[in-house]
Amino acid sequence: MLLMFLVLRDTKGSGTTLPSEKECPFFRFGANCDRLCPSHCGGNGTCERYSGECLHGCLPGYFGSFCKLECDQNCGGDVHECDKLTGTCLQCRAGLTGEFCQKKCFNCIRDVCHKQTMECLQGCATGYTGPLCDEEITDNSVVPLVIFFAGLVLLAVILSTLIKKRHQRADDVHYKRSYTESYIKPGDSTSSVGDTSELFDIMEAMKQRRSDDAEE
Repeated sequence: MLLMFLVLRDTKGSGTTLPSEKECPFFRFGANCDRLCPSHCGGNGTCERYSGECLHGCLPGYFGSFCKLECDQNCGGDVHECDKLTGTCLQCRAGLTGEFCQKKCFNCIRDVCHKQTMECLQGCATGYTGPLCDEEITDNSVVPLVIFFAGLVLLAVILSTLIKKRHQRADDVHYKRSYTESYIKPGDSTSSVGDTSELFDIMEAMKQRRSDDAEE
């Protein structure tokens, strides 16, 4: 016991440390320095002697106490950098927003918007307005023109229908007259045409002739 006490006293007095208290070489930790530090520790790659936690943060693209978690692929930057503790993105890729860049910017010029507020930083795309560029711009001067042209189209349809009906009536009169003249000779009386059945035959012949003309 006396010998051990003298050894401890001499060690403390000389300013040296016991073998068990020595720092481990770079990239190693553990009671016997026989374990490797996590491969993505930042700085000089050193980690805490006993726990193995990274002492100087993480390499870009990783986060967590042991730097084993990867930042979200939607984080901006060349290596998707994020907060070393929480993993929230420091910046987002173009067109994305939110803490983890999982929301889309809408109607922004070049798809660039504020990471937290989603406000378009370079203005709204053509046809949109508002703080978030979510309001469509409507040109009120166009509405009367649309109504005017719609009215013209409707009027044209009505006139076309009326003209078509008028021509149809004229054709009916023409066919009736021509077929009547072909069946009733000048000077003949109506009674010479025959009975009612013969009149029906004349009308059927008129319909058939008209149908044939339409097919031609």
